[in-house]
Amino acid sequence: MSASPEFLCIGAAHWDVIGRSPQAVQCGDDLPGEVEDRPGGVALNIARALVEAGHPTALLAAVGRDAAGVALVAALERDGVQTTYLHRPAHLPTDRYLAIEGAQGLIAAIADNTTLEHSGAGILAPLVRGSLRDWRGLAVLDCGMSATALAEARCLAPLQRDLRLACAAPVKVGRLRPFLGSDAVFYLNRHEACALLGQEFADSQSAAEALVA
Repeated sequence: MSASPEFLCIGAAHWDVIGRSPQAVQCGDDLPGEVEDRPGGVALNIARALVEAGHPTALLAAVGRDAAGVALVAALERDGVQTTYLHRPAHLPTDRYLAIEGAQGLIAAIADNTTLEHSGAGILAPLVRGSLRDWRGLAVLDCGMSATALAEARCLAPLQRDLRLACAAPVKVGRLRPFLGSDAVFYLNRHEACALLGQEFADSQSAAEALVA
């Protein structure tokens, strides 16, 4: 039996498909390199890091019942992440993230989070009517779920005690606006702060001051 989770990580879990070239990549290039498949997603990555640091951690995410999902769950269990509360839809595929990297760093990335977006209520079910409805601990929530699911999460009792919000990308960070003014702790960079508040900031300090205000 797994230990009762000290932490919950809620949000994205998928396979990262990373194509890398040792050369600088330009638009239209066809270059040699390597392609790696690895577990990814903001919530998943944080869960793995917490387990590695010695904290019993459960992941609440949507993972399909396809071959990719079976392999992803097996990888998580090998790493010690608790998968008991995963939402496993039979009719949706496991999500994927595709990135191209060159000598200059990340060139572009596409996240196919269809299953995460469509499974909000299912992901949160253990906190609503399942065995986690009376859970007490620290929860990490990323902004990958739908705006409707995040609004529901905002009202759940187990997430009122100690909630940390991880911003995955500026394009989705606006979904966390309902949490402004709450006791939740935001983790974000300057670009994400600009997107969240809808204004530009010259530096991180001015962005942080505006968030606090």
